[in-house]
Amino acid sequence: MSSFDPYSPADLLQAHAILMDGLIPDAGQFRAGNAGVFKDGKLIHPGTPAKYVPDTIRNLFSWLSSTDLHPLLASCLFHYEFESIHPFTDGNGRTGRLWHTLLLSHWRAPLAWLPVETVIHARQEEYYRTIATSNQAGSCESFVVFALEAIRDALLPYIEPHPLQNRRQRILGLLRDDPHLTVRALAVQLGCSQRTAERLIAELRAAGQLSREGSARSGWWRVRRPDG
Repeated sequence: MSSFDPYSPADLLQAHAILMDGLIPDAGQFRAGNAGVFKDGKLIHPGTPAKYVPDTIRNLFSWLSSTDLHPLLASCLFHYEFESIHPFTDGNGRTGRLWHTLLLSHWRAPLAWLPVETVIHARQEEYYRTIATSNQAGSCESFVVFALEAIRDALLPYIEPHPLQNRRQRILGLLRDDPHLTVRALAVQLGCSQRTAERLIAELRAAGQLSREGSARSGWWRVRRPDG
C-alpha cells in the first residue's frame, strides 16, 4: 500500500486491479455500464452514469489534492464520494476502504496499520445504512460521523487497556447508582456517542448482565450479577 500515491487516479486503478485480479474480468478498469448499490434486491443508490465516471473521479482526486480540510475529514468525505460514484463493476467497498486507510497513513504513518476495515466490517449494516441516509438527506454528515467513530473505535485499544470492558463496567456502575438513567445521559457520562452507548448496552443485555424492566419510556435498568 505504501507504494501508492493517494492523489493518483492511475494508482487507484492499479490497486483495484490487484484487489480484484481473477474475480472480475474488468479489474483495474472503470465500469463500462451503469450500476448502483443494491440491498435485498432494492436500489439504495444509483452510481454515476458510466460515461461520466472517469471525469468525476479525476475531479474528486483534484479536490482531494487541493482541499484545506483537516485530513481526517477529507478522508471521510473522499470515502463517501467514492462510494457514491461507484466507479467499478465490483470491489468498490473494499477499494474505498483501502484508499481511506491510505489517506490516513499519509497524514500519520502509523495509521497504515489501523484496522478500520475490521471495525467497518463488524458494522457493515450500519455502513450501508449511513450511506443511504446521507444520499437521501443530500448531505454526507451521517456517513462522516459514522466513519469518524469507526476510526476512533479502531484506535481505542491502543490508547487505554481494554477500553470497551472499562466502558461496560462503567455503564453497570452508573446504572447500579441510578437505574433510571437514559441512554443519552449514559453517553454523556461516558464521553461517547449515543450510538456507541446503545451498542454497549446491547452487548451487556446479550451477555445477561443487564435487563430492562417496564416500558421503554418509564422503565428502569436491572444490573444482574454474573451468577444471574
